[in-house]
Amino acid sequence: LQDRDEIFIATLSPTVNVTGQIIRPGLIRWVEGNNVKYYIDKAGGYSWNARTAKLRLIKANTGTWIKPRKKTVVEIGDTIFVPEKQEIHYWELWKDILLVFSQIATILLVVRSV
Repeated sequence: LQDRDEIFIATLSPTVNVTGQIIRPGLIRWVEGNNVKYYIDKAGGYSWNARTAKLRLIKANTGTWIKPRKKTVVEIGDTIFVPEKQEIHYWELWKDILLVFSQIATILLVVRSV
């Protein structure tokens, strides 16, 4: 530090980060005792392609990812992450299924002819 330098210390902003497939992702003001559903509702709810079964709460203190339950309390600085549903390519799936069946049929024909 030098003479006339200034130090700025930001105040702690009690927020929870809601991110991923949410209508209005961002920082939501933390309210003591509320659960994940409260913060998702405050952020506008899930978007159309949200994979709600894989929702995770990332704890600010430890960085651990947990699957929240209804009574899991969210703390200051925690992050709620809602991943995106994976797109299903039906044509690729259909081709793979046909390939497996054709291989099985080929094996059965070879075994029968021997």
